[in-house]
Amino acid sequence: MWQRGFLIMVCGLVALGCGRCEKPVMMDGLTVVSDIAQRRAQFVETSVTADVSHLSAGDRKALSHLVAAAREVDEIFRLQAWAGSPGLAVEVSSHDGRDAEAVQDYYRIMYGPWDRLAHHEPFLGDRPHPAGAGFYPEDLTTEEFESWLAEHPDDHEAFTSLHTLIRRDGDGLVAVPYSEAYRNRLARAVVELRAAAAATDNESLRRFLELR
Repeated sequence: MWQRGFLIMVCGLVALGCGRCEKPVMMDGLTVVSDIAQRRAQFVETSVTADVSHLSAGDRKALSHLVAAAREVDEIFRLQAWAGSPGLAVEVSSHDGRDAEAVQDYYRIMYGPWDRLAHHEPFLGDRPHPAGAGFYPEDLTTEEFESWLAEHPDDHEAFTSLHTLIRRDGDGLVAVPYSEAYRNRLARAVVELRAAAAATDNESLRRFLELR
C-alpha cells in the first residue's frame, strides 16, 4: 500500500515540475528553444570606437568606405555559413511573438538557425546543420562527392579549390568560383574599395587598395 502511495506522490511531483517548465516558443511553425533569451544574454552589446581625430578628412571618408566593403564581405560569409540564411532571415525579421528581439539577435549573431556554442544544434526549427555549410549541396554525401571525382578526374582541381562552391547542375555537379557565385556582393565591395582609394590621402594605402 505504501508503495502505491509513494508512486502517486512521485507522479504528482513530476507533473508539478513539468507544469512549471517553459514551453517552446513557436515562430511561424518553427520551434524556438525556450531559453532563447538566456542564450542571447550571453552576448553583451559593446560599442567599438576609435579616436580618428588625427586622420584627415579624406582618410575618414576612406574609412567609411572600407567599413561598407567589409559589410558586403560579411554578407558573403553569411551565405557561406548557409545558403538558405537570407530567406529565413526575412521570416525571422518579421517575427513579433514572444522573445522576438532575442530570436532576431541570436539568428544574426549565429549566422543562421544553429547554435555555434552548442555544437550547431538548432535553436530555431529542427533542421540539422548541413555538414558542408553553404559550400556544398545539403544532400551531397561524401561518397557521392568522391565518386564524382573518381569518374571526372579533370574536375579535381576545381572541386577541391578553396575558392569554389559545389552546386548541382541537372544530374551532375559543377564547381562555381566565388567570383561568380558572389558577383554582386563582390562588385559592390570593389566599388567601396575604389572609393576608399580615391578618398584617402595615404599614398601607400591608395596603392594597396587599387591592387585589390
